[in-house]
Order: sequence, then C-alpha cells, then structure tokens
Amino acid sequence: MRFDLTPICLLPILRARRAEIAVIAVVCAVLVAGRWFPAGPWLLPFCFTGIWLAARIIRMPSDDRLWLACCCAGALILQIISFFLFGYHDPLQSNQQLDDHSYLVESRVISDTWHDGIYPDLHRKGSLPYLGTLHTGYHRILAFLFLFSPRAAVTGIILNIVFAALMPLLIYFSAAAIFDARDLRLMTGTISAANPRFPARMAALLGAIQPAIFYWCSFLLKDVILAALFVAAFMFLAEFLRTRNLISLAGCLLGVFFLAQMRAYAALSLAAGGVACALARMPFRWLMWCLFYLCMAVLIAHYTPQGQAYLLQLVDSLGAQLSHRLMSLRGVALWLAGGMPRLLLAPYAWVRAEGPHPMYGIYPGMWFLYLAIYPLAFLGFMLAIRANHLLTALPLVCILSVALLFLVAYGGDVARQRLYIEQIFIIYAGLGCAAPRKRPVFFAWYAILILFAAIQMLSLHLRHT
Repeated sequence: MRFDLTPICLLPILRARRAEIAVIAVVCAVLVAGRWFPAGPWLLPFCFTGIWLAARIIRMPSDDRLWLACCCAGALILQIISFFLFGYHDPLQSNQQLDDHSYLVESRVISDTWHDGIYPDLHRKGSLPYLGTLHTGYHRILAFLFLFSPRAAVTGIILNIVFAALMPLLIYFSAAAIFDARDLRLMTGTISAANPRFPARMAALLGAIQPAIFYWCSFLLKDVILAALFVAAFMFLAEFLRTRNLISLAGCLLGVFFLAQMRAYAALSLAAGGVACALARMPFRWLMWCLFYLCMAVLIAHYTPQGQAYLLQLVDSLGAQLSHRLMSLRGVALWLAGGMPRLLLAPYAWVRAEGPHPMYGIYPGMWFLYLAIYPLAFLGFMLAIRANHLLTALPLVCILSVALLFLVAYGGDVARQRLYIEQIFIIYAGLGCAAPRKRPVFFAWYAILILFAAIQMLSLHLRHT
C-alpha cells in the first residue's frame, strides 16, 4: 500500500481544492464568531460530522445505504425497548457524590447563566457556574439542551439514545477509512475480494447490538456521547492519513479539541496514534520540523493565560490519578499484573456480588465482549499485522496508551471509561468476521477464559472459607 506522508505539513494546503478551502474558511469563521455566539464552536464538531456523513451516505451504493439504515434503525428500536422496559437512572434519586447528579445540577446552573446572557469561563475555579476542571464539554452540551427543553435528566438520556443509534454509521465509515479494498484482499483473500465492504458491514452490525451501550445510555453520563465523538475523530484521522484531505483534517482537529474538553486522555491517545502513523513514514527532516513546531506551540501556549491554566490543570489531573501504591518496583509490578485481567474482563460477569449491585446491568455487555468481540478483534488485528497494514498502528497506539493510563490510575477496573475503546475492538471484530480460520482462535480463547474464571472462583472460595 502506498502511504506517503512527506507533504503532511505544507503541500496539502498548497494543493487544496476550492471546496476544501471554502470549508476551512467556514470553520474558521464559526470559531471566530464564538466571541459573540459562544455555543457555536461547541456545536461545530457535531454539525461538521453530520454534514460529512450526509455527503458520504448520498454517494454510497444503495445496498450499503439500506444496510446502514437497518443497523441504525435496529439500534434505535433496541434502545427504545430497553428504555421502556428498564427505565433510566434518575440522578436526583442517586447519591449526591455520583457523577450523574453533579452533571445535572451543574448543567442547570450553567444553563441559567447562559439564559441571562452571561458566558463565563467554566474551567476556572470558584462557585457555580465555575467548575474548576478541564472537562467542561459535557456540561456545555447539557446546558445548551436545557435552554430549549425541560431541564430533566430524561433530556440527556434521549440524547444518549440518539448518539447510540448513530454509532453503527460512525463505525462503518471508520472501518471503511481504515481498510480499503486492496488492504482487505491482502488480509482476507476471497471473502473481501468478493465484497470489500463486508468487514465494515459486520462492524456496523456488531456496533448496533452491543448491550453495554444500552446500559450506559440509561445514565446521565458522558460516556456514550464521548464514544461517538471518539469514533468520529478516529474516522476523520484515518481518512486524513489515507487521503491527506484537508476537510478530514479539519474534522479530526475539531473532534480532538472537543474530546479534550470531555476526557483529556481520550484526545491524547488519539493524537498519539496519529503521531505514530506519521512517524512511520515521515522523513527525518519533517520529523524535526514537526517537533520544533510542537515545542513552539506548547511554549507559546504556556505564556498565555488560558494556555497556562489548561496545561497546569492537565498535569494536576493526570497526577491526581496516580495510585499511592506505585511507590516501589514491586508495588508497580503487582499493581500492573493484577490490573491486566481487570482491564479486559472486569466487572467479572461470572462473579455474583452480595446484595443488589448496580453493575449487574452491564453483565450482558461483558458476555458480548467475552464471547464475540474479543476473539474476533484478535483475529482482525492479527490479519492486519501479518499484512503489514500501517494504519493499524493508529488503533494499536490508542489502545496501548489508554490501557497504560487505566492500569496506572485505576488498576484496570474501568467498566465505564473503557466504552469508547471498545468501539475500536468492534471495528476490528468486523475484519475478524472475514478471517478464513476462526475456530482455533475461538477454541483457544474460550479455554483460556474458562480456566481463568475457574481459578478466580476457586481463589474466592478459598478466601472465604
């Protein structure tokens, strides 16, 4: 596969078409107009992605359009059925220390402030509406919704359902951006040669029926929207790395910017993946220039009030995640070794907790990962690595960087924060569906899983006797 990133810094701008320049101009105008319309820059990533997807859907084959329509409609129907059968979690009935309660209360105050024509810098420390945190993106989304709708938690739940219904669409185009027809012929042979869109279709289908997203949609939490935005930014970045299209680059930068306001390490992991792909083909002189520009950008940002506050908050936020147990080499080794299985498998769906447990609702989602997604994703990654597929460095670096943070900060126990990374596994599970020999991998994976579950259950039994 030809993959030349030599002109990544300047030549794409010089070779840009008029349509690309016009789109970039509109984006810049909206960002500048944010001084008079503060909601504009925050709505821009959603509008940009929606228009881009609509343009792609119009040009795609009719059978693929029908497939995606069925996947999105099926996901929406399943979400609505789940909503009416199991309801949603009311933040006002939960512990006031939980995230969903704070999101509702704080967003209501921000909405009231905006309604009065006051638009404060939310990241500053102080009493409400000042939040004193980097992660103000989800608060802004809810506050904007509350300006035009009842300020109830169900408004945010409906927004979760809408984004979950669009997830198959984002997953399909992400898979199509990662794997072209030539890549798929090299990886899977006859199956994808007959239908090069088969892996993307299967990924969209798996994305439509994932139970974990049904569960998290019932909470007033940012994880479903974060997962959708992450996949959208991932899609734009993969498209840019393949085509060097400025519109895709603009979409990626907008997505990364908004991700940084919702969960900083999600944006950093995506940036790390993009840098890894660029370094794989970038000449040394371009590498030195990029490092120089990056250092200059960080230095300039450090001497601006907002940039300095953001960098300091970022360092404090990451430092606060470090566990007190990581004070010795032995402690680090034990912490990481114990966190590895939790990172992939927790909450363990074969272990019954004592009394009512809120995590029971996610158990179907874990079995979906255990039995289908993990073995298929492993097959997909193996196919890509054997074919020396360069763009696979993007998701691999994303996963590894986030996994390291999850292990260090949380000991791997991140059922909710892991949701957006699971979408990458689903993309490669679609590729795994086209693998020629699946049975040995499934057999080996199931054997390892059963052995691990048996050892864990035995250790729990011995510990309580």
